[in-house]
Amino acid sequence: MHKMNYTLKKSFGRIIDFIYSRLLLEHLMRNTMRAILLSILVIISPLFLFAQSAASDSAIIFFDKKILDFGTAKQGESKTVIFTFTNKGNKPLIVSDALKGCGCTSVKWTKEPVMPGKQGYVWATFNSNIGYGHIMKPIHIHSNATVPQMDIYIQGELLNEKFQTSDTNQK
Repeated sequence: MHKMNYTLKKSFGRIIDFIYSRLLLEHLMRNTMRAILLSILVIISPLFLFAQSAASDSAIIFFDKKILDFGTAKQGESKTVIFTFTNKGNKPLIVSDALKGCGCTSVKWTKEPVMPGKQGYVWATFNSNIGYGHIMKPIHIHSNATVPQMDIYIQGELLNEKFQTSDTNQK
């Protein structure tokens, strides 16, 4: 009986030791992970603060709409849309170039510096001399903003009587 109690106590002791060691290990692991995450946060947080101060000390271009639809156009007809952008930064915004995606589009833009909080414009004219159906043409904007290159798009539907079916002509 005495030997059985000793064996029983030894078995329970091993179980308790095992449970205690698992709990201790989990506790250490949790605290180690917390320490690692806290260290990473302390190291990285100045980078975010620097990035915010750098971004806030520059021009930021914001377009009200990046895609404008001119509706429908018959062959040979020209359609113009006006994109409006705002300088949401605290430095003057200068749009250095607005490159058209093809020869069927002409582009003009505000050439003067756009002061913080003020608006500028991009005028895009599409000349529908060839083709038919839905079109979408890019305009590549280059500026001194935090994002120096971005695309805006002009889209619409080209009607060309030569390519229309008899069903379309009867409507």
